[in-house]
Amino acid sequence: MKLLLCESTDIEYIYNHHIIHDFPKAEVKPLSRILELHRKGVYFAYALYSESNQLLSYAFLCSAAACEYVLLDYLAVSDDIRGKGIGTNMLELLKAEICKTYTGILLESENPDFALDKADFDIRSRRIRFYEKCGFHTTKMLSRLFGVEYCVLVYAPEIPSTLNLAHATVNLYRTLIPEKHLAANVSLRISEVF
Repeated sequence: MKLLLCESTDIEYIYNHHIIHDFPKAEVKPLSRILELHRKGVYFAYALYSESNQLLSYAFLCSAAACEYVLLDYLAVSDDIRGKGIGTNMLELLKAEICKTYTGILLESENPDFALDKADFDIRSRRIRFYEKCGFHTTKMLSRLFGVEYCVLVYAPEIPSTLNLAHATVNLYRTLIPEKHLAANVSLRISEVF
């Protein structure tokens, strides 16, 4: 397996052939926004390929000026090979690559407390357990993005304070989401439940 940094043409291909099918429509950003951020140097992607150049998995990430963390925006494994450890391998390779430059990785996972039913609760809980098994830690931060509730998780060799993570998350959201959409569609709060 080989992990490669994607060019803009790779990003377009993965978006058009995978992201729009792998994620709910409400969670898919417009390709034009992704490419705009990529041109600005704050959005990038990695793809994991087999030795025969088959796309196994991909990850799209966002960085922000003066921010030590990146936000894992999309992560998926190709449909036909899910459940075979590829996602775990992808995250291990990605963590090693990202931590050469950044302190760590933030990600959002749908909050099980807002599941529609038991099946949805089980899926959301399983995702969080997967990330935790891969070395991510659930933080005290909860976010609401365009009507979807998320738990925020972090991977870092040393877990920083909630205040530092909140500051990083706000910077990343300000980079990723156009200003005109922030106030009405984005909130970040600290949970006292943990």
